[in-house]
Parts: sequence; C-alpha cells; structure tokens
Amino acid sequence: MLTEGGELAFLTQMLNESFALKQNIQWFTSLVGRREDFSKFLYKLKTAQTENLDMEIETAEFVNGKTVRWGIAWAYRINSIGSLLPSRPKKK
Repeated sequence: MLTEGGELAFLTQMLNESFALKQNIQWFTSLVGRREDFSKFLYKLKTAQTENLDMEIETAEFVNGKTVRWGIAWAYRINSIGSLLPSRPKKK
C-alpha cells in the first residue's frame, strides 16, 4: 500500500480518524517499519495523550535477525479493558 507522504502520514491520518471512531473501535494498532517514523509518531501520540488524558498507549519492538519493526497501539479509556469489566460492589 502506498500513501502520499509515506508511513508517517498514514499513521497521522489513522490517529486523526481514531478520534472520530473511538466509540466503535477498542484498539487502534499498526506495525511501523522505520525507527524515525516510530519515534515521530510516538511523540504525536504522547502529545495527543497529554491533551486527551483518557488515552492508553502500548508499544513493542520485534527483532528478527537484523530486521527491527515496532508495534504501536492506542486506545481510549472508554473502550479499555478496565471499562469493559463490571464494577465490584463496595465493601462495607
């Protein structure tokens, strides 16, 4: 798949669209192939997280020989695992 602006532009578009879709999708994920794109996008995600405190971010590094890829995922707390679990009654 080719996106005008490359991988970082694709990820940025995905982040922008995630704001509108956060009620319908629990986790947004992507596999990133360039370290530079990963670092820049993680900065964008953390900036969005600062502005929108209900966001969770997870990352992973995948190494296979000399090849490295990065996994990145984000969720809005309205859809996080904790929000899906039933609340426990308070003990007296």
